[in-house]
Amino acid sequence: MAPKITDEMREILARSPDQPVKVEDDQTHRVYFLIESDQARRLFDDYLRRELQIGFEQADRGESQPWDIQQALAEAHRRHSQQES
Repeated sequence: MAPKITDEMREILARSPDQPVKVEDDQTHRVYFLIESDQARRLFDDYLRRELQIGFEQADRGESQPWDIQQALAEAHRRHSQQES
């Protein structure tokens, strides 16, 4: 179950409908951002497109290396086993 937003959060979201709302945990002082799910999806998609474009441009300039799937899998397995330890 997702927690419900407070009236204060709802008011701030209504005043800035296209902007993330900064929320601070008053106990830990950690800061979070409250955004609408479609906006989060768009932000992630935009980020992914930018990063892919950077990779495409690097490849076009010859700044890439062949991908070794066996090495990538071995590294993934190694990291996974470290997380379980």
